[in-house]
Order: sequence, then structure tokens, then C-alpha cells
Amino acid sequence: MLTRRLLMPLIFMAVICATTVTASAKSWEKVDSTTIGRKMDHGTIFNPHLNSVRYRMIKLTLSKSPVRFLRVVVTYGNDEHVQISLNDLVPAEGSTQDLTLPRIGYVKRVDFWYDPASLEKTTSVTLFAYPV
Repeated sequence: MLTRRLLMPLIFMAVICATTVTASAKSWEKVDSTTIGRKMDHGTIFNPHLNSVRYRMIKLTLSKSPVRFLRVVVTYGNDEHVQISLNDLVPAEGSTQDLTLPRIGYVKRVDFWYDPASLEKTTSVTLFAYPV
């Protein structure tokens, strides 16, 4: 009986904590992707869901080939631009660090510049964003 008295409140608290964590957990959303190669030094990914979700962070992920990203320019829905400087060599199948946006907002597009010499072959770049 004493065990039951002690155990029931603990189980109740565990359920409440698990529900709170699950309800507040958000995840990265795939926005869109593009293919890059050695003939260019930049790429652009447009957000097809403009004005539907506000974002606080972004990251770029790769397939097939490493890429050295030099900078990223985020364009918000009101055409305001924010530049983020990078000098990251991202491995194949890897991603940039999580890039915290200076202000939360609707992202219209993301332009990125890279070193074409760092590419081994054509690769896909995917934009992921973390919603508010």
C-alpha cells in the first residue's frame, strides 16, 4: 500500500513531463533543394511556403560531395537581407552548423556562395529551417 502511494505520484509526474516535452518539441522542416556544380559559385533556394511559417534557424545539408560554403544571404518576406559569413567545409552527407537568424521571420529565399574547387562532383543542397 505504501509503495502504491509513492509510486502513483511519480508515474503521474513522469506522464506530465513526457507530455510537456512532446508538446513543445519542434523539428527541422525541409524547405526545398537545388543542385550545384563546379561551373557556378553560388546557388539559390526559394521557399515555396512563403508567409506560412516563421523561422528562427536554418541549415544547409549536402549529398554526394563536400562543399566549402563562404557566405549565406537570407532574404525575408519583406525583402530585407541578412548576410551570414561562413568558411565551413561541409563533408558529403553533412550539414552546416545551425545558423541562428538575427530576427525571426518569413524566409523568402536563401542565396549561398561556395568554393567550386571544393566540389568533387555535382551535389544536391537542401535547405532545412527550424520554425518558431
